[in-house]
Amino acid sequence: MPGSLPGYRGDMEVDPEFPALSNKRGPPSPPREARKAPRSTQEQQQQPQEQQQQPRVQQQLPQDPLQSALEPQHRPDTQTKVTFLLRACNGARVFSHPGRVSHALHTSPLGKYIIEGETRSLGNGSALVVALWESVIPKVPILQDVTFTLGDWQVTCRRAERAGALAQYGKVGPLSEEIKDLEEIRSTLRALDGSDIEEVSWIPPRSLPRSTTGRWIRLKVTGSLPSRVCIGQLVFWPQPYLLPILRCPACLKVGHSINTCRSFVRCGRCSGPHPSHGAEVACDRPFCCFQCGGHHGLRSAHCPFNQEAQQLYGRLVQEGMPLPDINSRLRLLPLPKFRPPPPSRPPTMPSPMAASPPRAVHPDVAYSSVATGNRYTVLQDLTEDDDPPRDPLPPSPPFLAARSPRPRRYVRSPR
Repeated sequence: MPGSLPGYRGDMEVDPEFPALSNKRGPPSPPREARKAPRSTQEQQQQPQEQQQQPRVQQQLPQDPLQSALEPQHRPDTQTKVTFLLRACNGARVFSHPGRVSHALHTSPLGKYIIEGETRSLGNGSALVVALWESVIPKVPILQDVTFTLGDWQVTCRRAERAGALAQYGKVGPLSEEIKDLEEIRSTLRALDGSDIEEVSWIPPRSLPRSTTGRWIRLKVTGSLPSRVCIGQLVFWPQPYLLPILRCPACLKVGHSINTCRSFVRCGRCSGPHPSHGAEVACDRPFCCFQCGGHHGLRSAHCPFNQEAQQLYGRLVQEGMPLPDINSRLRLLPLPKFRPPPPSRPPTMPSPMAASPPRAVHPDVAYSSVATGNRYTVLQDLTEDDDPPRDPLPPSPPFLAARSPRPRRYVRSPR
């Protein structure tokens, strides 16, 4: 109803340029296929030619620099990624500052070959991991050196384990004590069967049996251990060498290193939350092993946990399991359940023995018969009839007889 609603105007003015819409329905529109205009034969022949010329034009167009920067330098399906581990020679944590590390990498020969996004720091700056494509390694000769300069730091370089390759370790010796230069050994060392020796290092004396004499070196090879090696004009037969169990020097747990440690520092003597080496005051608390609760050091051969870990480690090495997988199994090794030792009590002094009450023994009866026969008890006394007669006391001499006191006489003084 017009006029029943507020603000409604029944007689609205309509612009003649925009006539009012009519509710009357017009004729139906033709179908979609009929609306398309039929193409001529000439247009149909030109269309394939335009489609063939379009890819050529796209190839001639300049490529977007932003899009080219986002594309990878090499295709990962045709290239192999290789990682290298860098450490400071003095053991300091020099890779903790991202700005300095980035500047040192980009000003070094590694700068234009590093894969972006694959560089990371380990162990709070104690090590640096960089990744490169295997095809560019010959273009970076410093990676072949054991040590080189990166920025302001002297670092060591080591290639990480190859995927699917199992490294074997062997020991060679004994060498003369006069040989102290490891570079001289590397330059003259070669395998007689053609094996590739990747790494050579000294074996510390604490890792060798006590009966071992001379100095020994450790070889790292990929594949099988060579049967014979030559150092200069000397020929040695390498022996299989089992690496010690990986133990973190900070938290002293097995299966990981300080590069990936996220636990607190633990003392190697008392297992307390403080360092045991390098402290101003050495720990003098008694030995306490957090692995088994025993009173010994954490690396003791008598520890049940260390014995179980060593047996598991040797069995997995014989099965041919890679070292990273072995460390994963060692990290999952549960600690043995033990009862904490009871708190120490103060020593108690022995109570003095109470004196036994005296017993009356008849003179005509032996003491053994009284003790075995239990004739007399503690609460039983002799009767008056059983009391033995007593000998009379001898008379005292007359000069020792007691004298009666004399009465005092009071004399009056004259007045």
